[in-house]
Amino acid sequence: MKHSNKLFSVMIGLILSTTAAKAQAGVVTQVVVKNQLKQPVSLVPSSVSQILGTGSPPNKIIPGATQAFTVISPFSNIASIHFSYTTGTQGCRFGTSLTTTPTLFGGQIPKWTKNGSRTGSNVTCDAKITSVNSTNYSYTVEFTLR
Repeated sequence: MKHSNKLFSVMIGLILSTTAAKAQAGVVTQVVVKNQLKQPVSLVPSSVSQILGTGSPPNKIIPGATQAFTVISPFSNIASIHFSYTTGTQGCRFGTSLTTTPTLFGGQIPKWTKNGSRTGSNVTCDAKITSVNSTNYSYTVEFTLR
């Protein structure tokens, strides 16, 4: 009986230490933005306030260029990033998020989302998640203006 109590205590300790280590780190989101338009695009300044964490998109992206930035969420299980780019009558609003649903046994089920919506004419706004880490929930998302 003593042996099983010790084993139980060790298992609980491992679970708690793993959970605590995970809780200390925020979700890291790598964001890639591709401008396939024939004009440079500019960040809409008011849209930057809709980023949960540290990091922000580049102010301008020249035609044909790809720029990347990183956002680190203050939370270990939530991420939210929304921003817009525009040039003349062409514009795109991009968004991505991570949410988690608790499971019965103390784990979490992650859900990553992405979207790109047109805010102007003659533009297509694509969004795709290119990689995820189901251990720490970090991920990479790619947004394209074309």
